[in-house]
Amino acid sequence: MSPGASGGLGGYLGQPEMIELIDAALDLGWTLHAYEADFTSSPAGDGPEDNAAVNWREDQQARNLGAVVAGLPESERILGWCGNGHLNRRSMTTFHEGEMRTWTPMGSMVAAHCGLEPFSIDQDMTVEFEGVEHEWLEPFVEVLQSHGGIAGFLADEAPQELSWLRSSADAYVLSLDNALV
Repeated sequence: MSPGASGGLGGYLGQPEMIELIDAALDLGWTLHAYEADFTSSPAGDGPEDNAAVNWREDQQARNLGAVVAGLPESERILGWCGNGHLNRRSMTTFHEGEMRTWTPMGSMVAAHCGLEPFSIDQDMTVEFEGVEHEWLEPFVEVLQSHGGIAGFLADEAPQELSWLRSSADAYVLSLDNALV
């Protein structure tokens, strides 16, 4: 992909911030590697409501990252960019429409497929997904405002009120400006 080439991409990669990120990476001489699953080979159903399809996708993404890492010289560094909790380090079990569902995110499988333990930064905690309220963020608004509306912390240094975050990522970025457009 050449500099400026990202402008024609769709989905997540068509969002203005992602276009800027991709173009900046290309301008720096970075090589970009795709790791998305090939949905044409999915043995499961499709769509976010199909638990088997979601977990299959997460596994395929981790395997694809493993193939990227295996193809790189040992001295190379890699930055994986993803959202919506795909880099979470632990599975989650929820009760959905009368059944227990377990979501096994890509991040919980990366070490096994890549041979390295990623440093995971979660920037999704404050995203306003479909009007979800974040009451837990209220005590931190003043601190965030003092930092221009955005700040981060290492999971090991999380305030006591946020100790519940410690096991899914290594660091967190909280923001007051996270409306999805």
